Amino acid sequence: MIIHLTNIVVTALILDIPPALEEIEQLHCVKLLGVLFQDNLKLDSHGQYILSQCAQRMYLLKLLQHQGLPLNKLRVVVYSLIVSRIAYALPAWCGFVSVELCCKIDAMFKRLKRYGYTTDYLTFSDLLDKADSDLFCNMRRSYHCLHHVLTLFAWLIT
Repeated sequence: MIIHLTNIVVTALILDIPPALEEIEQLHCVKLLGVLFQDNLKLDSHGQYILSQCAQRMYLLKLLQHQGLPLNKLRVVVYSLIVSRIAYALPAWCGFVSVELCCKIDAMFKRLKRYGYTTDYLTFSDLLDKADSDLFCNMRRSYHCLHHVLTLFAWLIT
């Protein structure tokens, strides 16, 4: 499928697959740079994968707490193992997240707060707002690889 962007109107042209390329295996889910992309443009498998990783890491936190690691050190581990995993490439996949998955991620953050692993009440939308603002601030720098997108967009608006 080829998508052409002309005057902000999206038109799609579906091409027939040549016989030589029919032997190529088509995947329903592929992992690119640590993000699982599905063929139906949903990222539910990525969200479930992240939640399963975070559940395993929460078990690790319980073990570390049982071994006597102080809470202030556990909070550092939470931010380095769990929050950073959710925040990784968040602007790329957040627009495809279902409401159900957002609620599951928020529930996991509530468990972290209830167990005392964080002092802040984190939410998925707060992480998303911070990731978006950080990306936009970085894009405004002239040496950023996406800076030309902002200048092009400003030219289209005027």
